[in-house]
Amino acid sequence: MSVITEIVRNVVALALIFSCLELFLPQGELSRFVRLACGLIMLALIIVPITDALQNLSWKNPFNNDGAVYADYDEATEQITMILEAEAMNEYEREASRQVEGLAILAEGITAAEAAVEVNAENGEIERVEITALKKAGADTATAENKIKELLGGYLNIEPEKIYLQIREES
Repeated sequence: MSVITEIVRNVVALALIFSCLELFLPQGELSRFVRLACGLIMLALIIVPITDALQNLSWKNPFNNDGAVYADYDEATEQITMILEAEAMNEYEREASRQVEGLAILAEGITAAEAAVEVNAENGEIERVEITALKKAGADTATAENKIKELLGGYLNIEPEKIYLQIREES
């Protein structure tokens, strides 16, 4: 507030001095240059106190408080990353289950299938496949089981020991 009062006081004082000076100066080209010089002095008297006041201000960075804000962001980023990785892994397991179901239905005598797939979170490798299949009445269970394992091994590269089958007959 003191800066503003200082500026107003200086401008009023200079305006009075310059108006008196203008009365004593002759008219003509010289008066234009005197007015320009007076305007520049007036401008300097306004700018100098403002720059002095701005130099005394200390600007504090709101994000620089010993890294606490950044630590919060890092922690939040890690949490978001973990959530997104878990969602991606769940989506991958759902899609793998759908593919396994589709391949199981291709086996001769199988009319429907449901699958659950467990995936290693670190490398994305399929660890376990559980299939519940429904076969036509009179279809050979062993043939269907072998065909399902062959299809899964051929298309999805799943070892037979990772495949757990339960085949029921339609009623």
